[in-house]
Amino acid sequence: MLTDDLVQALPAASLSLTLVQPLTHKETGKVLPTSQILVGVDQLQPIQNNISFSVQNGGLIELRIAVRMNPFDNPGLYVGKLRITDYTNAIDLPITIEVLPWAKIKLAQPESTLVSDGQPPGPTAFLTTGKNTILWIASNTNWRLLLSQATDLVSHSLFEEWKIPASDLKMRIFPSDWVFPLYDNYTSLGQHPLEFALGKATGKFSDGWIPIVADFQLPFTRTVSAGNYLGSLEFVVHPQ
Repeated sequence: MLTDDLVQALPAASLSLTLVQPLTHKETGKVLPTSQILVGVDQLQPIQNNISFSVQNGGLIELRIAVRMNPFDNPGLYVGKLRITDYTNAIDLPITIEVLPWAKIKLAQPESTLVSDGQPPGPTAFLTTGKNTILWIASNTNWRLLLSQATDLVSHSLFEEWKIPASDLKMRIFPSDWVFPLYDNYTSLGQHPLEFALGKATGKFSDGWIPIVADFQLPFTRTVSAGNYLGSLEFVVHPQ
């Protein structure tokens, strides 16, 4: 909720308040519903109809104005105008509200796992995870997804440590109506930061969260010892 406190002097004791210009996005022309605009002197209430209030002794009044923004309202500037009137006077109050862009990311479960069945598939074969939802993204604007860090895959035994370089691991992201991968095929995770995908605002998608669906690939090699190898990937999402 964004609030502006405005102080004006009017000589009358009984005043009315009307919205003469709705809050409108300067670029898209989107109009905020009046139910999201709250005004008042003592208590805030939606400005869906004319609002009347009294001022003791006709002195200074402190008019409180608040705008209740929805999470997926378009970022940018919204401008509008309120008018306070008595029987003979009127004051127009311009309103400007800025909504900032935002994007959030959260981890999906379960974690992706590459599994070998113990039968050597051949020297040129690959292990793959198959499709997995690895992340969820929510944003009120266009966004971009980056891999900021990838660690080597490490397995510990009683006698030694085995390591698979992160550069051997590859990933691809599957497209959707909201997600646009920047690579058509598997891409090595050895270089980062690495931009993987672009996307659209997610407010029209069910609860506002869209899935990032991907699969991973790792070359099969007989020189790597059997065992569980653990590593991590760090993703970040930025609003555009």
